[in-house]
Amino acid sequence: PAGHGAFSAQVLHEPLGVVACISPWNYPLMQAAVKVAPALAAGCAVVVKPSPLASLTCCALGEIVAQAGAPAGALNVVTGGPPELLASGSTGQFLI
Repeated sequence: PAGHGAFSAQVLHEPLGVVACISPWNYPLMQAAVKVAPALAAGCAVVVKPSPLASLTCCALGEIVAQAGAPAGALNVVTGGPPELLASGSTGQFLI
């Protein structure tokens, strides 16, 4: 309350940990960027799991972030899909 003693507030900008982002098949780059950009700006490491139907744009986003000078491991893209579509099995099918 105003006029009732000293009041102090602080905002701390600290990374909270690893952020998991799941991107859908429609507008995959936009959906991933909307999730990845704030997390990286806050200093968090990010794991992106794009849809197996549209994963190349998120892979390109990972390359762009690396070329921009982000530290190794700041953005990780995990691709994969249903076992019947992949010869080596599935990645991220039971991510959550």
